[in-house]
Amino acid sequence: MKVSNGFLLCALVCPTVACSDWAEGMGAPDDVVGVFEDGTYTGPIVVEARAFVGPVRVSRGECEETVDLRVKSQAKNPVKGKVTCDFGDDIGIVTVDIVGDIAADGSVNGAVLTDLFDANWDGWFHGDNELYAETFGETKTQGVRIEYSAWFDVALR
Repeated sequence: MKVSNGFLLCALVCPTVACSDWAEGMGAPDDVVGVFEDGTYTGPIVVEARAFVGPVRVSRGECEETVDLRVKSQAKNPVKGKVTCDFGDDIGIVTVDIVGDIAADGSVNGAVLTDLFDANWDGWFHGDNELYAETFGETKTQGVRIEYSAWFDVALR
């Protein structure tokens, strides 16, 4: 993460934007299934990051993009994808790599790897060949605390 003058100025100019609520994950869908098909799953991914210097929230960025995930049950990394998010001048462009392993019951555990944070995620196949996953947490980089939240809901195309 780069810390710019604009980043610090944001603490004075836009505290109401940085302090507003963020989207919460919805947890496991009601219609979780253990059966799914291999293929490319496409849909929205939402990633949000908030930066704090000490107790002051100085920036917030959100990115919503379309992500393609390859699901191949017999592969070393059965779930795999990548998306690039532009959070603007304060946080910059972040590449999000997504990998995951599929359990016998159709649940998925994986990792989200970015320049800002690395996180574990939990996901579930549900409905008619759909995959929902979410993660949230915090990390520290260059003396700045980063809170993050991410989720995606993709379907076989």
